[in-house]
Parts: sequence; C-alpha cells; structure tokens
Amino acid sequence: MSFRRPKRLSIVAVCLSCLASAARPQASSQQSTTPSSQPQQQSNPFETVPQAVEPPKPQPSKPAQSKPGQTPFEAPKPAAEPPKAEKTPDIIEAIEFRGSRRVPQDTLRAMIFTKRGDRYDEEALHRDFMALWNSGRFDDIRLEREPGNAGWIVRFLLTERRVVRSIKYEGTKSVTVSEILDRFKERRVGLSVESQYDPNRVQRATVVLKEFLAERGRQFAVVEPQVRQIPPSSLEITFKVTEGPKVKVGDIDIQGNTIFGDRAVIRSMKNLRPIGIPYSILFEGLFSKSYDVSKLEQDKDMIRNFYQERGYFMARTLEHDTTIRDVGGGKFRIPLFYPNKPGKRADIRIPVEEGRQYKLKTIGNLLQTIFYGNTGHGIS
Repeated sequence: MSFRRPKRLSIVAVCLSCLASAARPQASSQQSTTPSSQPQQQSNPFETVPQAVEPPKPQPSKPAQSKPGQTPFEAPKPAAEPPKAEKTPDIIEAIEFRGSRRVPQDTLRAMIFTKRGDRYDEEALHRDFMALWNSGRFDDIRLEREPGNAGWIVRFLLTERRVVRSIKYEGTKSVTVSEILDRFKERRVGLSVESQYDPNRVQRATVVLKEFLAERGRQFAVVEPQVRQIPPSSLEITFKVTEGPKVKVGDIDIQGNTIFGDRAVIRSMKNLRPIGIPYSILFEGLFSKSYDVSKLEQDKDMIRNFYQERGYFMARTLEHDTTIRDVGGGKFRIPLFYPNKPGKRADIRIPVEEGRQYKLKTIGNLLQTIFYGNTGHGIS
C-alpha cells in the first residue's frame, strides 16, 4: 500500500505540469493582442448617477442701515408717479385751412363766424361748415380738431372745385363756335373758360346746344359732353356733336278754314313757309326751310293775327300735329332745284277755328261821347 501512493502522486504532478505549460502560450498571446490600457467596465444601469452639485446662490447684500443722523445718499429713490392728463379747455386756440390754393386764408376766415378765442361750440362749427359749402367753391370739406396748448385747434380740410381750362366743340357743322357762345350768353348758361366746374352748368349747356341745333333743322342731333382731367386741378370739356339728318318742312295742311284758302293762310306764316315766287302757282314753294318747333309757335300767332285783322276776333289755332318722314336718296336729281339728298321732312297739320266775323258799324257817336260828353260841349 505504501509503495503505490507515491506513484500516483507523481502521475498527478506530471499532469499538472503539462497543463501549466499549455496555459502559458495562450496567456502570452492574449497579452500581446490586448492594449496596455485596462478594459473599460460597463456601467450598471441600476447604479445611481451622481448629480452635479449646484454652486451656492449669492445672497444679495443687505443695505447697511443708516444710523440716526446719517444722510442716506445711497438709498434708492421711490419711482415718480406719471403726470395726470389735464382736460383741454373748451376754447378755440387756432383755426386752420388746408387744401385751398386759389381762395386766400383771409377770405376763408371772413366767410365763417367762429373766431380765435371763442368758446368751442359744435353747432357754431356746423354753421361754419355749411357757410363754406354753400359758397360753391369746394367739392369736399372735412372738419377736424386736436388739443393744443391752450385749447382746441380746429382744422378745415378743403378740396377746391376744379377750373375749366378749355371748351371744345367737335362735329358742329350747322353752327359756329361764336354763335354757340352767343347763345350761351343769351340763355345765361354760365359755362366759360376759367370758371369753376359745375356739372349742372354742363348739363344746361348740353340742352341749350341741342335746342340751337334743332333750330337749324338738326332735330336728331346728339350732344355728348366729355370731361378730361388736367393735373393738378383743371378740366377740359369737349362737346362731341353728331348732327344727324337735317329736318326740313314738308307739307303744311291747314284744317278747319272755310273763309280763307290754304295758300292765303300759309302766306301769313313768316318763319316756316317755303321760299319761292309769291302768288305763283308752280314756283311758290321751291325751297323748304328748316323745321323748328319754336318758330312754328310764332307762325301760329301770325295766323291768329291774320284772322283778327280781317274781323275774326275770336279766331284761334289749336294744337298742331307733326309727322316726320324720310325722303330723298334716289338717282333722279336736278341741281339747285331738286338735289334729292337723303333727309327727313316734317309734315305739319294746323287746325283753325275761325269763329264769327265782327264789323264796325258806327264810330261817330262813340268819339263824340268820349271827347264832348252827352251834352255836346267840350270837357273843361
């Protein structure tokens, strides 16, 4: 038994030495491959992360208490309170006018009733507003106010009416410009160069111009006024005229006349009767005149005078009737006598009431009564 134990121990020692010799080259190879620095250890997620320590906050130093009898020069002063808004007195400090170029400031101040230093009154300012507006010199007026040093500053914002710089007439062939101006002056239109623009005056000028063209036989004339702006505050007015066809007098028919014939009554018409050789059968009505309603009314008065001169004091003309028809345009023409131009004719129908004829029977007794009285002696 004692002989076997050492043999076993030797076997165990040999095995351990073999294992030790085999482990040495593996350890040397691991040391050669790994860096010299030590491997970093993985942080444990369950470990507590150290928090950064906050630096202590500096505490504000307390101001040193001033001792009695010591002046606190370094002590903070209390904040000053904002000044309270003072109420603006109800007095007009100044009156301003803006936007007026042609009207002087003194003229505008003379047109209003409120003066500087007066008491602020809304009704008085409204009256001043209407006084400026009724002057007809402004298209727009605005009234503003703002507080001043010693009261309210009243401001009138004015937009002056534009001035007519030029007046043009395009398309007028039957009348001249001088004749148009004379007619405007006669009818007191009030539209002229360097006058203030007024839409009512332009409309009146349009009506007067159409009536003037109608007197020249242009009953279908069209007058269109156009206004063009000329900076800064001027206008140019252009009357574009389309005269249209000329209307002449056609047939004149007198109805209701039994004492005098149509020719005799038509001869009493001085304005619209045709031009020709008087008292001739064929050539009494060679050239027709232009149709005009105003002249027709004058001819009706002449017909009434024609009857009254012959003793028909109750004669009168009734409402006339006019029919417009198209004529001319054919190929047949006779120079001067029958040009056959396309145009229009106005056929006139005039009804007449002749009435009874009055005759003067005696006149001597009437004159004797007037001048000598009933006794036959003169009046003393």
